[in-house]
Amino acid sequence: MPPRHDLLQHAVRDRRPLEKTDRKCASHQVCTSTQYQVEDGTTTKDRTCTDHRVCTNEQFQTVAPTATTNRYCKAHKTCADNEWETKAAGTHHDRECKAHTRCNPATHWISTAHGDHNDRVCTPITTCATGHRQLAAPTTTADRECTPCAAGKFKTAVGNSPVCDACNLGQFQSVTGQTHCNGCHAGQFQNEVGQSKCKACTAGRYQSGTGAHSCPACTSGKFVSHEGAASCTSCSYYCQEGYFHSGCGLDSSGTCQQCATGRFKDAAGDHGCSSCATGQFAAAKGTSKCADCLVHTFQDVSGQNGCKTCDYHCPAGAEHTGCSGSNPGSCQVCAAGTRKAEIGRAHV
Repeated sequence: MPPRHDLLQHAVRDRRPLEKTDRKCASHQVCTSTQYQVEDGTTTKDRTCTDHRVCTNEQFQTVAPTATTNRYCKAHKTCADNEWETKAAGTHHDRECKAHTRCNPATHWISTAHGDHNDRVCTPITTCATGHRQLAAPTTTADRECTPCAAGKFKTAVGNSPVCDACNLGQFQSVTGQTHCNGCHAGQFQNEVGQSKCKACTAGRYQSGTGAHSCPACTSGKFVSHEGAASCTSCSYYCQEGYFHSGCGLDSSGTCQQCATGRFKDAAGDHGCSSCATGQFAAAKGTSKCADCLVHTFQDVSGQNGCKTCDYHCPAGAEHTGCSGSNPGSCQVCAAGTRKAEIGRAHV
């Protein structure tokens, strides 16, 4: 039997039914949802269908398929070495890439390194604040390290100097990270730079001002016995009778001392001891009154602790007279009508 399509062609040509068989008709092929029509069917030819193109994993659909058109695919873009993927590839869209950010090494450091799926993160380089110095310089991948100025030092301005300024003479700074130094208080001084505290004036010295780098000694008639004094105290010379004040000055207030032998003080007060007058003496210390020389004694020098014995020895023809008090006396020629035959103390 001839093929079906030949019979159909005969039927069309002859416009008459076959003599021995009837015409046979068939339904056109229907393209499925995964196919599209390549060639339309006719009265003598069936419809031609072809499967839609399937995009691979490395492709994405650029034009959707229809009943009469195929699907169009395109290869996904590949990010370059200097790019990162901002949007992942999909079945219906391409991969999106963007150039990595470039950090300016003069102003920024890389806080996050770049990757295939992330950008490089640039962070501004830290500038050291006031009171802080640079501990470590920045690199491309590390920020600048700043550290507080140590005690005894300071930094007034913002900046990246690796050193802080030292406190001057007469100043101190006990706290780290400061912008200035403080002047030493009254009673203190500092004779070195870069110090965290001041020194106390020693006993015998004082400082009434602030910011000093030395302490003067107490002047005559004044003293201070403790450290850190802002002023000196005037000496007190008051003592009881028979005593005088001694040793006051610098770091000592002094004490009351007994008047020495040959000296006296007859009343309490701030005056000193006086020397016994001639004709008097003070044999003991701490005397408030001098004693007169006894009979047959004398003292012709002031401030003595005893009297001298009268010397009555005279040559023949002379006798000793007038010895007492402050007078040693003297040898006098025998008066008319009197005599002394021998050398010695014999009276006329």
